[in-house]
Amino acid sequence: MGTVDLPPAVRMALNLTTVLARTHGIVADLHGFLLHGEALISVCAGLVVRASTHRYQWVVPGSAYRRGRPLWTYASRPARAAARLAIEYEQLRTQSVTATVLRARC
Repeated sequence: MGTVDLPPAVRMALNLTTVLARTHGIVADLHGFLLHGEALISVCAGLVVRASTHRYQWVVPGSAYRRGRPLWTYASRPARAAARLAIEYEQLRTQSVTATVLRARC
């Protein structure tokens, strides 16, 4: 049986989802389709990561509300990205969706 040659962005995404699951107990969804050479990883509602051939990038949840524009952050290593995403994930889990992601004024 032969091996499958995955695109580099998908390999990067697989590395991150593996570290998230093994190290932090976070199961993320990998969307293997490529958008401009990138794969998408859905960590949870409001936290989606773009994996390219050499880095991970995501918007800090709630930053658009606080700053008036989204704050993008980056990591080049899966372990570092997973550690930072685990912090964001825990913050999102402990707050309501409207308070953190949507910033709706109810």
